[in-house]
Amino acid sequence: LARALVMEPKVLLMDEPLSNLDAKLREQMRTEIREIQQRLGITSVYVTHDQEEAMTLSDRVVIMHQGRIQQIGSPQQIYARPANRFVADFIGKANFLRARVTGRSADGDVEVDVRGRKVQVPEAETSFKPGDDVLLVVRPEAVLLEPRRPDGLIGVVRDFVYLGSQMLYEVDVGEDTISVEVADPQDHAPVPKGGEVSVVFKTRSLHLLPAG
Repeated sequence: LARALVMEPKVLLMDEPLSNLDAKLREQMRTEIREIQQRLGITSVYVTHDQEEAMTLSDRVVIMHQGRIQQIGSPQQIYARPANRFVADFIGKANFLRARVTGRSADGDVEVDVRGRKVQVPEAETSFKPGDDVLLVVRPEAVLLEPRRPDGLIGVVRDFVYLGSQMLYEVDVGEDTISVEVADPQDHAPVPKGGEVSVVFKTRSLHLLPAG
């Protein structure tokens, strides 16, 4: 394959090439494909429904839905600043919390109200103005669970799953249920079902989308 590509350095098209492989072999082959592509410097178009493959192999990602392009950007841009709800939900996992814009700080951060609690969102769109209904996009790894305190955003643990390297929680926050990923669970005191917690967001990871 490498020799053939050197002879004909045009465009390499791959359409779901790893779909029939098991998980570990898929991971190994992703690395092999990326190394070959970078070594040969050949333009490659890789079609996949696997988000990890898209993030691992791409310099630029094109997200399509019903034949229409939703967003084009680097893996970091697509993940951290999705253009709409479909993109945010398709790439990785995302929580969507209903919020309302209440103002803008001196630093330019947008302040939103989430169930009576003020949250600062940096690098938000300048078009948002006080009174706008928005969706607060929160990735599961950007949520911290802390002991319940009166001034916090209160949540109740619905369920949790231990995966070895991670603890996954489902937490009810009012009418919303959010997913939480806790890394290194051996260093984490588990919260039982029904336990109340304060939900804290890592503000640098937050993103706002129009409610519509």
